[in-house]
Amino acid sequence: MRLVPENRILIQPSVQLQWLEQNRTIEFVLTETQQKKFQEIWKIYQQSHTTSLVDFLNSDTALALELFDDDLNFSLLTGADYIGQRHANFTQQFFQPELVWSLSPKEASQCSPGQTEQSA
Repeated sequence: MRLVPENRILIQPSVQLQWLEQNRTIEFVLTETQQKKFQEIWKIYQQSHTTSLVDFLNSDTALALELFDDDLNFSLLTGADYIGQRHANFTQQFFQPELVWSLSPKEASQCSPGQTEQSA
């Protein structure tokens, strides 16, 4: 597993993908508040039924989220979407106690791109 401190989250999605492919799991060091906000944004994106992340980001819904002023969540959103488009077995788990992104070969047939899991 690769541990990603907050000051490294703004790295390019292609680098996040490379880390994930090498390590199968990456863990983002985030506060509970940061995780909750990203989880909410991800859920809104998934429920928007837009055809692409670009379409979502140009929607009134996304504009209301003010992602243009939120580098952390913009980076997580673009990274998760980028990886999810390339790996059907990509999952996100919140509150583990951190945000964990994984590629799991055994779950490949059960996961939709960017599937989210939550543990309480």
